[in-house]
Amino acid sequence: MISISPVDRRQAAIEEGEAAWVSSSTGKWEETSWMKMGTALTLIREDVLRELHINNPRGGSFPSVFGQRLAGTKFKTMDPSTRSHLLFCMEPENRIVLDRLLAAMPPSDRARRTHPTTLYKMIRAEMRPAAEKAADAKKRSPAERIKELEAEVASLKRQQSDGGLFDYDRNTVDDIARVLISHSRPKAERLAKAVQARLKKGAPAG
Repeated sequence: MISISPVDRRQAAIEEGEAAWVSSSTGKWEETSWMKMGTALTLIREDVLRELHINNPRGGSFPSVFGQRLAGTKFKTMDPSTRSHLLFCMEPENRIVLDRLLAAMPPSDRARRTHPTTLYKMIRAEMRPAAEKAADAKKRSPAERIKELEAEVASLKRQQSDGGLFDYDRNTVDDIARVLISHSRPKAERLAKAVQARLKKGAPAG
């Protein structure tokens, strides 16, 4: 049985990440590409930190040495912001948030949202304080909130016609509520508030 050393495994992971970047840079983004690239960049960063005998990858000589190391890899063509977003996504506390968000998505949505910048924005939005999110919601005009609600309803109807989240005729109210919350809790909360507001206004039942 052939034994693979930790060094060889690390190098194999870096090469796999480089291959994923080469493929992705031509427009062929796959659902797991970001993870392969992120793992490779994290390993390269760890090597540089170890060589410099430091723990903080910010400031000092790290940016220069890290950049020189990347210049010898396929990642030399990656945009710095994309690289930064990838490394952000790979931080343990951020991976917990991201993994939860991705697990709640339908496979079709998960496959579309594979660019590191998209994933970065998802994490940042999820980690924003609840008070800040509520303040942003209040800034939107009633017309904007109604338009957003109508768009969400239209989206749900399209998903239903495509065999989506649930069947309005056969599922119970509890079933629909449970699916909405698992699919997107923030949207479910906004939908509940909008429904309550419509009922208070005496909107006719459909």
